[in-house]
Amino acid sequence: MCFVSGGDLMKILNLFLFTAIIALSACKYEFRDIGDLEYPALQVGHKTCVIGDVGADNEGQALTAKALKQQGCDHVRIVGDIIYPNGIKDENDPMVDSHFLNYYSPLMNDGMQFFLTMGNHDHRGNTDAWMLVADRVDGLNFPNYFYFERYGDICHLSFDSNIVHVSEQVDWAKKKLTQLDDCRFVFSYAHHPYKSAGSHGDASFFIRAFLKKYIIGKMDAHFAGHDHHLSYEGISQGTELFVSGGGNSLRSVDQLEPPLFSASRLGFLVLTYQGDHFEYQFVSPAESARSQQAVIEVETLFEGRIDPKVSQARASEN
Repeated sequence: MCFVSGGDLMKILNLFLFTAIIALSACKYEFRDIGDLEYPALQVGHKTCVIGDVGADNEGQALTAKALKQQGCDHVRIVGDIIYPNGIKDENDPMVDSHFLNYYSPLMNDGMQFFLTMGNHDHRGNTDAWMLVADRVDGLNFPNYFYFERYGDICHLSFDSNIVHVSEQVDWAKKKLTQLDDCRFVFSYAHHPYKSAGSHGDASFFIRAFLKKYIIGKMDAHFAGHDHHLSYEGISQGTELFVSGGGNSLRSVDQLEPPLFSASRLGFLVLTYQGDHFEYQFVSPAESARSQQAVIEVETLFEGRIDPKVSQARASEN
């Protein structure tokens, strides 16, 4: 008699789900063939701010938008759940203004570039509409559901970790993973975290299988939201794991002990390029701050550095 362990059974189930979802989604999505996006190399001091779970049109969103301005971010990467609770109906939906542009247009007008990935709440609405919004709004970037950017030898991959258009994204991811040899840093962005001390917990089933196959051990760092807190979840196979979902409202989070970090606080992650590494800081509006204040106090909760461990290992193999 042949016995299958619980762990093996879970692997078989995940493989079955992964295959079934690819088959079911094969005819569901027509994507833009945009190719790779090439930009000038980053200058030392360049700031990328990563924030998720933003668009609730509330005091929390107003505070984090003000903090983004005060931090002087060059790029802002929103890792999903752009508008609550059900995304937008089309590119002319009034919530595009009330829950998004009213907060971030002033920052884009000051030169900040915003980059989007989609979250589960966005997929309750019309996510294609965000491409049309980005086409008409200077400073807003959403060229496709998944896309690749290169800034000299620093590479960014934005994924859609929701269970949609899987076949196309898998083909794209496989191709991109063969083209990273000359990337000194490789970062990925998606709505769902691989590990999380928050209420949703670690990724499971298909999402876990997808992240494990295409991100863990392939990226130097992965940045996500979904859970409404800030956390550094540690390293998995060389990939540093961050959750930055403090864009508008909060949920409880398990306390992580150093060298890890977690906090149920509004805020976001700031990545500052230092040439041979990135410094990172989780920053948060002070709990006494109010959006009506001309300047708010912004606190640093946790900080560290990212070195290109995975990319260095990849280079040494070639």
